[in-house]
Amino acid sequence: MTINLRHPVPGDEPRLRALFTEGFGDEGFTELFFRTGYGPERCLAAFDGELLAALHWFDCCLDGKRAAYIYGIAAFKSCRGRGVGSRLIRSALAELKKLADETGVFYTIHVDENLNPCDFNPYVADAWLRTMEETLRIARELGAPVVNMHLSRGVYFTLPGQR
Repeated sequence: MTINLRHPVPGDEPRLRALFTEGFGDEGFTELFFRTGYGPERCLAAFDGELLAALHWFDCCLDGKRAAYIYGIAAFKSCRGRGVGSRLIRSALAELKKLADETGVFYTIHVDENLNPCDFNPYVADAWLRTMEETLRIARELGAPVVNMHLSRGVYFTLPGQR
């Protein structure tokens, strides 16, 4: 399989929308994203004749400085586990690093707020630890000074008459 990485062109958008919906599971949010946040110049996609995966980022401002927010990556289920996403991330990192050097933009990475490295299931705990290690490696490679996570206040159980 020969994989080509490139920015999308207008004819790619229907498949990008299908990929976004499959990856993130909400057709309404897909419509909102493509209407307000999508830009082909802020997307890198993997193709082998057909779209396999895509990575999106946003331009933004953080502490008064121009920044880019790596928003999401998704791969069609049929091509997961074949290294397409890893290759896409490596290529995107090189492109984003070049952009940072040219424009002075800096990056921030959001980590899933469901992080659970202490899960009772050791496979789940290991997956979260590997995810954080990879995220921190990417942040270091990009020179991203911020890795953010929204933490919930925890799980609450309500008993009759008390919390």
